[in-house]
Amino acid sequence: ADTDVCSSMLSQSRLLHSRLALASRRSVAAVVATPTSLKGINSEQMRISAQDLLHYRRSGELARQVLQQLRQQDNPHTHFGFGLNLFQHGLQTATRALRNGENEEMVVMALLHDVCEHTVPSGHGPAAALVLGPFLSEENRWILENHEVFQGYYYYEVLGDDKNRRDAYRASPYFDACARFCELYDAPSFDPDYDTEPLSTFEPMVHALFQRTPRQQGACSMMME
Repeated sequence: ADTDVCSSMLSQSRLLHSRLALASRRSVAAVVATPTSLKGINSEQMRISAQDLLHYRRSGELARQVLQQLRQQDNPHTHFGFGLNLFQHGLQTATRALRNGENEEMVVMALLHDVCEHTVPSGHGPAAALVLGPFLSEENRWILENHEVFQGYYYYEVLGDDKNRRDAYRASPYFDACARFCELYDAPSFDPDYDTEPLSTFEPMVHALFQRTPRQQGACSMMME
């Protein structure tokens, strides 16, 4: 309970600091006309936009939005026939990784590996990799992007498909790591009787991950350092 209270106070403090900083920047930017189109935007308007985007991540707002996306999965519609919903599955996957001594990056990846599944049911691995990938090692980004087909090892055969479809990826140096992630953490984490950690255990780790300087991804560079 004390941990939950401290986590809540820290989160509220970060949010207040973020809002004060944003208000300060907006008062400075008020003298510059707000652009209503990218056509004709000038360098000062672009600088302010880039500054706001950078603050969005540094202030913790990006992490808060991703956590909110995870919380959206805590509803009866995301069980998909299993004993846990997607939110509970993420918590349990992260708990298993934490208790097995994995580093914080792996634990956060485990927590959020299905964070897009309620909106991108097929292809949620690559979708989640777009969210977390710039902040992960290449190995963990690869695991996240490809874990769907590795999970298929446990159920494709039941559907009349080839359980060894993952073998197409054997040339990857990360094949064994992905298979291990699914075997130890992802595949068994639908157990309602398992003692799972609350989200508050992982929230500071999520915030720490999104404070890292991200790698370039895509064609929009305004959030880059």
